[in-house]
Amino acid sequence: MRCVVDDVEGQAEAFATVRSPEIVPAGSELGVGRSPYAILQALSFSFTINDPVPDCLKNRPQPLNFDREIESVRFALRAGNLRPGDLVAVGSVSGRNVRPVEIAIACRELGIKTIGFTSLAYTAKVTSAHPSGKKLADVVDVVIDNGAPFGDAAVSIAGYDFDLMPVSGVSMTVGGWLI
Repeated sequence: MRCVVDDVEGQAEAFATVRSPEIVPAGSELGVGRSPYAILQALSFSFTINDPVPDCLKNRPQPLNFDREIESVRFALRAGNLRPGDLVAVGSVSGRNVRPVEIAIACRELGIKTIGFTSLAYTAKVTSAHPSGKKLADVVDVVIDNGAPFGDAAVSIAGYDFDLMPVSGVSMTVGGWLI
């Protein structure tokens, strides 16, 4: 099931879609992991690699096609406690960055459903940084458009040549709480 919400009328449909058995099967929790409150917690990971190679040699070509950023995301999800049927909310205003796109791709491969909070207006004007060429809206189960304009600034103030005050954080927070 795929649902793209890009207007106010579609919000109710999106929230119903997120709560449908196709997105969250019976026996699963709405949230990250098994706690219904886990959606409030961010997925985070970090690794320390004791790599005794001089800096000038660290980015040499490898015999295998290996992208450290992508493999770090994949490892974190495989080593973590997410399981098939769980739900992960991924946010990226532009939808172009490697980590959010890879989180959604890796979740799908693991049977974990995904909601993507992004700005479809912003996404339409940028090129993906992910090697697949895909953006967040291309790889999640449910897309919720946060309504942010390109550049994520919405207020014109006299004396400035550009808009100010991003709106994506507020809209993503409200959307997450509504789910």
